Amino acid sequence: MESKLNHKAIEAYAKTYTQAVLNDFFEVHDTINGKQILALPGLHQVNLFVVRLLFKQWKDEIQNLESPYFNYKSKPVKKALSDFMNVLSHNIAIKKKHFSPLMRAAITDALLLIFSPYEFYSKEVSGRGQSRISRSGLKELAKYVKINKGLLVRVINHFEESGIKEAFADEGQRILDEVCEASPEIPEDIEPYLNDFNEVSPLRPDQIYEDVPAASPATEPVPEKVAPAPTAVPAPAQAPEPAAEQPPVTASEPPTPAPVHEEAPQTAGQVLHDTLKTEEEPVTLAESLAQKSIDSIKKNITINQRYMFVNELFGNDIESFDKAIAHLEGLTNFDAAVAFLKETHATPFEWDWDGEVVQEFLQVLAKRYGA
Repeated sequence: MESKLNHKAIEAYAKTYTQAVLNDFFEVHDTINGKQILALPGLHQVNLFVVRLLFKQWKDEIQNLESPYFNYKSKPVKKALSDFMNVLSHNIAIKKKHFSPLMRAAITDALLLIFSPYEFYSKEVSGRGQSRISRSGLKELAKYVKINKGLLVRVINHFEESGIKEAFADEGQRILDEVCEASPEIPEDIEPYLNDFNEVSPLRPDQIYEDVPAASPATEPVPEKVAPAPTAVPAPAQAPEPAAEQPPVTASEPPTPAPVHEEAPQTAGQVLHDTLKTEEEPVTLAESLAQKSIDSIKKNITINQRYMFVNELFGNDIESFDKAIAHLEGLTNFDAAVAFLKETHATPFEWDWDGEVVQEFLQVLAKRYGA
């Protein structure tokens, strides 16, 4: 999986957070105004996104104004509408039932911005359902973003340096990907923002990242303590070629059973077994690994994975991550890679060997070494 975000959990938390804040506020108020929105408790980024959504909705309504009798696109009318908007901004009055969906959407955006900046900005540069994204729109967004803003600034700079005023959604996505690949920046530490969320409603990172991968059809349980040797999966009689006729692809060192103790991480064989074995397309493990083998770790880590690995496994230290990947590229087998990671990173950063993030990282390594 490229993203570990649990979007259902995010939606559920947004609803809980909204109820906690609005129940207290609207117990003593009938409506909420602009100053009160910005002063709501919890994460200030949420409040800024509420204001952004509010004025975006107003702009969308203005842009859709059409009449057979009046020219809404004339300069004097546009100026009058702009002045009218400024007056309205000082006279906001929203009832609870109308404010609640704005707040839920703002919380969702804030969580994406904190836990997966790439996913948040991917939505923005893709136009949020629109076919185009403009440089002015990105600059407008920058007024409301206070967290993980560096990536947005770089995208805006790219638009300006390239002389791009407007781009199609797919072009905006390509620019974002290029900026991410070239940028050494990593997401900000989430701890301070968790504290702000916790003032309103408890939030743990594992709620946000606890995404369960889809189960492969007809998978079989794998022993927890002993890693299976890379043997062929029996093929049905009608298969055109017996599995034994295929040349085996093995790691430079045959895998051995993992020691029977709780801290031992799953070996590559265990990690890949459930993914590769199905009844519909029986193949040998060696054949499957040959099909999925890669020649570079760095080139096969997606942008989302890079953010996740740096944040979760390397203490938000991009230099430490890059050095580790460079060292791993020079190793020749999976066991040596695991030994290196245990010695240099797993212990100081307290890796959870059974956790999804570690297992996903190990899968990438397993493909690199053909383990």
